[in-house]
Amino acid sequence: MKKLKFTTIVLSLFSLTISCSIDDSTPEPQTESFKVKAVSIVARQFPDTEGEALELYGRISTTLAIGDNTVEHILWDRNRDFFESVGAQEFLINSEGSEHTFTLTEDELRDGAEFRFYTQMYDRDPDGNIDDYLGNELRSQFVRVFSTVSNENNPVVFDFRLTEFTGVDVRVRFSVEHIR
Repeated sequence: MKKLKFTTIVLSLFSLTISCSIDDSTPEPQTESFKVKAVSIVARQFPDTEGEALELYGRISTTLAIGDNTVEHILWDRNRDFFESVGAQEFLINSEGSEHTFTLTEDELRDGAEFRFYTQMYDRDPDGNIDDYLGNELRSQFVRVFSTVSNENNPVVFDFRLTEFTGVDVRVRFSVEHIR
């Protein structure tokens, strides 16, 4: 009986030693995070007949594309009845959902993940005339570009210009921050 107990204890210790020495954990993939934000809208130029501001509505969004997989995030969305009055002073977009954080693996960055930025806007005409189409713009940029910016240039800020309607120049500002 003593011999059986001793053998059981030795075998248990041996099993414990082996199970502890086996590295069954796989290293977690490294990730990088980026915050995309719709920052502001400003009407840089518009006719005097519009008064002090344009009544803007439309959509601002960003899409993450990795291969054939795409996921869109709406950053700002207004309809004709729920517009924003935007004039020569910068209108800051602080609404819920105006920014989104993406976390990507090294493989996704290496495989050509890209951000797509999209803006489409209209100016509401309260007089009953047809609303003015201000234009749309779509740009794409590989995400890895934002991972290489220096701290001084982080976040990266860029503007879209919507000038489709004669005499109107609306700027939409985006930022992409590499979260370190």
